[in-house]
Amino acid sequence: MHYTIDKNPKVDAKIAQDQEYINSHTLSLLGDHVHSILLCGGFGRGEGTVEVRGDEIHVVNDYDITIVLKERNRLKYAMLYRKYHAPLQALAEKLAMDLKMKQVDLCLKPLAYFENQATLKIENYEVKQGHVVTHGEDDPTQCMPDWKPEDIPLFEGTWLFRNRGAGMLIPALYFMCEEGTPEHKKENFVIECGKAQLAMGDSILLLNRRYHHLYSERLHSLDTLYVSDVPDGEKIVMHYREALEQKLQPDFQKFYERDLVAWWFEIVGLMDHFYRFYESKRLEVVFNDWIEYSDLSKPEDRFETKGFLGSMIRKPRALFSNNKLWMNYRKAKKSYTIALVPLILFSHQRDMFYSSYMARAASLLGVSMDGNGREDWLNLVRTFLRIWHPGGKAGNAIKLQTGLTG
Repeated sequence: MHYTIDKNPKVDAKIAQDQEYINSHTLSLLGDHVHSILLCGGFGRGEGTVEVRGDEIHVVNDYDITIVLKERNRLKYAMLYRKYHAPLQALAEKLAMDLKMKQVDLCLKPLAYFENQATLKIENYEVKQGHVVTHGEDDPTQCMPDWKPEDIPLFEGTWLFRNRGAGMLIPALYFMCEEGTPEHKKENFVIECGKAQLAMGDSILLLNRRYHHLYSERLHSLDTLYVSDVPDGEKIVMHYREALEQKLQPDFQKFYERDLVAWWFEIVGLMDHFYRFYESKRLEVVFNDWIEYSDLSKPEDRFETKGFLGSMIRKPRALFSNNKLWMNYRKAKKSYTIALVPLILFSHQRDMFYSSYMARAASLLGVSMDGNGREDWLNLVRTFLRIWHPGGKAGNAIKLQTGLTG
């Protein structure tokens, strides 16, 4: 089994050893509840990102681990989820620290998730196409449909925009709250910007019905990709190519030599223009700005029962608080965070802040502003990141920033 395109035996041995270590601790926690464990993401597809620095093998990518529980009954699974969610998150942080890497993502899924999976998402398509069963005799993905990539709905590009746009708020905290970007945070700065570059390119492939689960195939497709109708299309393809090459053959030093803050603003500017175009195509409606966008009726406005119940299971006390219950109800609509990301991200220009965007974001988040653009923006970012991803790099970015406490 090869985990990277270089097929380096030492790297493969390192990754395999890491998986054994992760599985050992996971099984110690969950025991006989586990049906199987899957390594997904780049390493599961044989395209993981690794830097070899002399004798040191540095894992750049997260390890995306899916833990499949034997339980098929939804109520019993919900009880197990409630019991193990917090311990599993704590274990993920410990494993990342032990393995000296950015993040280990431990995701719980019931076996019924694979047996009854009818929704085509990039996540499900990629898991089906590229994964490694690191524990268990049966592969649960065999139950999943044989989806065609050209059938992936355009909403998946919107979801990439939401996730990668949110991720771009993390490097902004680095350069806004510290004197420059600290050396030990530059790698994550580059990673988050690279994900945003990938999101734009992946969305163009979705528009052209040419998405592929392999980075190498996406890179190959750029030579014949039509982008003349896409705003800044050639420039986005250039950024996309750079990000794909970085995924396959990482070289962080070349990024450290550039002005990272100027690069961040360049990518954010491209995202602003491109996703106005993308969302107009997807929704078949023209909107003038992101405030108008936040007012649009969208297919994803529907209530997501799964997300709401998941929040209730993790934080049952919210059931007894009207404010928390209402906030969890709003958050369970995908449109809520999709509207917030552009309002916050694009309200920060190099020399100014857009107060109208910030005021709308503050209204959605239920926070007040004091008229100080910089501090108001940082408060919006902190509040949003706590909703979106309170753990991992987002949570750490909030906790460690000067002046950002509580």
